[in-house]
Amino acid sequence: TMPSFAEEAETPEAQLASLAWLEGVWRGDSMGGRTWEAVYTSASGGQIHSSNKDLEGSKAVSFEFERFFERDGKVILNPYPRGRSSVEFEMAPPDPKQKRARFSNDKHDFPRHLTYERTGEKTLRITLEGLSDGKPQNLVLELRRP
Repeated sequence: TMPSFAEEAETPEAQLASLAWLEGVWRGDSMGGRTWEAVYTSASGGQIHSSNKDLEGSKAVSFEFERFFERDGKVILNPYPRGRSSVEFEMAPPDPKQKRARFSNDKHDFPRHLTYERTGEKTLRITLEGLSDGKPQNLVLELRRP
């Protein structure tokens, strides 16, 4: 017999826990020769928190916090650029075979979509897509475990 939809559908808690591959420290190049560093927590307590910073040489020039949590059956990403709450992004249903998560908010300009994807055992790609001055813009961060 075919499994029912309810048996196939993951709970939001399971979807959040399925992002465990984000956990840890990541570093890579940012715009303009800067270094980007991020730390992601586990999903314990029903939330994942992250903090990141852009380094120009040895000086931090910007920072952001992120909060991943479950609400109303959905996984939500709420970024806090420079420590201020921003718009929320909703996660698309994940493919359990892939270490990939896509968050969207079609009412926002940039970013409109954020995609987190493990591209290898020690690599993570974060892609931000949206509109800047009405024109499509993509920003890709290629990160590695330090």
